[in-house]
Amino acid sequence: MSSIESPNEKVFKHPLGTITLLNDTNFASWKADCEQVLHGIKAWRIVMEEEVEPENPEGMTIAAIQGRKAYENFTTRKAQAGAIIYGSCSPEAKTHLNQVTDPVRMWQILTEQMDTAMTTVGRLTLFRQFSQLRPIPGQPIGAYFSRLLNISNQLAGTPEAIPYMVLKTHIFTTLPEMFKISIKMLQSQANVTIRQVMTDLKECEQNEALATKPDAVSEALYSQQGGRGGSRGGRGWRGNNRGARRGNDQRPQMWCSRCGTNCQMYSSIGR
Repeated sequence: MSSIESPNEKVFKHPLGTITLLNDTNFASWKADCEQVLHGIKAWRIVMEEEVEPENPEGMTIAAIQGRKAYENFTTRKAQAGAIIYGSCSPEAKTHLNQVTDPVRMWQILTEQMDTAMTTVGRLTLFRQFSQLRPIPGQPIGAYFSRLLNISNQLAGTPEAIPYMVLKTHIFTTLPEMFKISIKMLQSQANVTIRQVMTDLKECEQNEALATKPDAVSEALYSQQGGRGGSRGGRGWRGNNRGARRGNDQRPQMWCSRCGTNCQMYSSIGR
């Protein structure tokens, strides 16, 4: 188990799952992710006080030996639960625990202190944070969508719940200019879902990245054809003798490597 920082956010990695560190805006998603990992180690019922601590009997009878094994198994899972809960907290969230090691009490404290959707003031604070969220330059829009959904999930089922139309409108009006065409197409679809909106916009971002940053293979091919760093035909051009007439003063036919034809632009340059 370890806590690491990704380019976009800090996460807690466990063999059974990854949990984004708990902060003041993601309690709902943190709770869901943490619950899954606790289920995986069979400790969720301990945290929920549904599994009672067994006795730790003494003696060498079969019953006593089996009882001690059950007790050790319980205490091991309980300790692991505490480590997972604490490890998946941000530094700000950890200040509320104040050396608490019992996972039952840790869960109760974090619910009381970090679940801001429990109070009217907290819900209004979350909605204000939602309204102020914008994409961060240099980060993928997937990270932006995650922040929006974290807040939307926390407000779900409350009087301040964010309708899908409000969520879509916020996305459409806050994205950069590069998404303008994709947004217009999505807005023309009356029944488009939030999932489809986010999927299409992520694809748009990926296509834009491919168009502006060719991969190494594309760069190599481009150079071989006489582009950047190419040695034949200058920048972006290549020579080709296909179809050229052999005359005393005729040049071989030249072809544009960009459009694949004997375009006018090249003719005006090459003569």
